[in-house]
Amino acid sequence: MTAHRSLSLRKFITALNDSDTTLLQRYFHRIMAEEQIPPQLSVMDYDNISNFLETLNDKRVKEMICEDFRRINDVCEQKASTLVWAGKLFQIPTSPDEALQSLAMRLFLDYPETFEYAWLRYCVYASPAKVSRHNLFCHDLQIDAEKLAVFEKEIKKYFAGSAKGEECHIHFYDEIEQVMLLVERGSYLRTLAHWEGREVKVKSIRPAAEDVLIYDRKAGQLCIQTPYTDDMEQYIRLFAGIFIGNLSLADHPDRDRVYILDPILKNSFSWAGNEYIKSIVPVEAKLKTRGAPEIVLDIRSGDLRQTLEQDLAGCNLSVMDPINMKFRLIIETQGKEEKVTFEIAPPYTTDLTKKKHARIISAYLKENGVQLK
Repeated sequence: MTAHRSLSLRKFITALNDSDTTLLQRYFHRIMAEEQIPPQLSVMDYDNISNFLETLNDKRVKEMICEDFRRINDVCEQKASTLVWAGKLFQIPTSPDEALQSLAMRLFLDYPETFEYAWLRYCVYASPAKVSRHNLFCHDLQIDAEKLAVFEKEIKKYFAGSAKGEECHIHFYDEIEQVMLLVERGSYLRTLAHWEGREVKVKSIRPAAEDVLIYDRKAGQLCIQTPYTDDMEQYIRLFAGIFIGNLSLADHPDRDRVYILDPILKNSFSWAGNEYIKSIVPVEAKLKTRGAPEIVLDIRSGDLRQTLEQDLAGCNLSVMDPINMKFRLIIETQGKEEKVTFEIAPPYTTDLTKKKHARIISAYLKENGVQLK
């Protein structure tokens, strides 16, 4: 699950009230019956809301309110551009003077599908998790309600059989160039010891988790963000069998052959850049030596090539096999330079998908034989 930033309740509530004093009233009237709202919330300021949450006995309601506020705040604080993008995509009226917290709350209350789309993009681009890419070519991918229902039924069955619970919800968005699915699911039970008064008690909880599937229509690739290899494999098989209608794609020998680092090992990779890429430097790598005994090295440097060639007794990349490698690029577009770092772990894992200028970088990697498709 994407990690939350720390929520400043005072800042959050103040920003909402400065923009639209009715939003918090509407929120609390939606989640609570009229008779359950205490008199102190007749004025929705920080002190009243903070005191209400501190004294609220219903833990379920309190956790729900705090989770809603964190999600809304996370999108504002980390990926505000997703709110603007979602508003334009769903043609939601917006004002340049509207506070981001206000826009997010308004989408949450009045346009839940739009907010879920913004949250999906947040889960992708704000998460530190890597993305796996898999070749599942489909000439004309079409996903309808019937296929989605079958997919949700099968993935629920899988998670239940994997001891991760039966709760699972799918959010689906079909764009021109890509298909996006957010899978909200359970995870393995965790047992926590906690204090209740002077006693230590134990309870079991099932953490919520979010996986993301993105199908790139142009590349014919399924991108998956999930921490478990078994889950990744299940997503691939269900996507190929249900949505594409060709399960054999999941067993194709080139399914996972997306990245290789051979051009770097063989010194055929060009470090010169192009009209957009002004600099490209390897800065981190996990390398293993050939032969026995095998030695694994984790190296970080301002310039890994220079470090290996000059500082480590003449070693160079051609005598080692990289497990993964991180690069730092300087990209220049529209007269502005920006620094981008990304990692590749062959044959199919990267975080490049989340990075700005990913298309420019991917084109360069393809030109130099590092990205195959």
